[in-house]
Amino acid sequence: MKLIQNNTPIEKYKIQGRDIFVKREDLSSLPPCPALAKLRGVYKRLVKLKEQGVKKVGVFDTRVSKSGLGCSAIANELGDLEITNFYPHLISYTDIPEQQKKVIELGHKIYGMKGGRTAVLYSQAKKICKENGLEMMPLGLVVEESVNGVIEECNTIPFTPDNIIVSVGSGMMLAGISIAMSGKVKRIIGISAGMSPSRQRKRISDLLGIDLPSNVEIIKSEKGYYEPEEIDCPFPSSIWYDRKAFRWMVENFNNLDGSILFWNIGN
Repeated sequence: MKLIQNNTPIEKYKIQGRDIFVKREDLSSLPPCPALAKLRGVYKRLVKLKEQGVKKVGVFDTRVSKSGLGCSAIANELGDLEITNFYPHLISYTDIPEQQKKVIELGHKIYGMKGGRTAVLYSQAKKICKENGLEMMPLGLVVEESVNGVIEECNTIPFTPDNIIVSVGSGMMLAGISIAMSGKVKRIIGISAGMSPSRQRKRISDLLGIDLPSNVEIIKSEKGYYEPEEIDCPFPSSIWYDRKAFRWMVENFNNLDGSILFWNIGN
């Protein structure tokens, strides 16, 4: 797995006079992959699909996600896999989005869809895949292998922080952290980049087959999913995900007792 890195570094930053440890999971995938931690598990899922004889795979992207690019890069490393990247092509667009251009540069296909609700577009894309012999990846690349990859990564942490803070998009990172760390730390705080906390909690609980522990909190970001967060941050981080959690952290330092590990997921 040349594109995928394990045991990503933990760096220490002084933020508002406080030492903050940062788990640099944005370094878990190498170019041409985007900085996207869930690709560790996606790689293993694509390996399984290839072993099952699958040759064509569909992947859906929102306006800000980079799932298609990540899967395209992995497919090139594995060989003999063709990716079709479905995405909403909005009326306002005057050109193909940059992440889809990169998919084309890697030799794979894109499929622009008339803009609409994500769930509806994904359902349409899944139908197209079925009709044309493509295996469709789950929405948000929600695969069990990604959760397991996070659990394994948690086992490499050389200390036990009091608090873990992470952005929540698809929920894979929070799910894995909860399984591995909820019995060890005081608080695990997930900042939802868009979905309501109740929906996120149900989604993750359904995925795991168990209720999330009481010390796992999910809080909605003040900004919506398609609103970028421009707060200054001393380490590379996503304006769509990580920085929303970073803002919550720095604005709530007074309510966070003990050491903090910020889980930087990338995008």
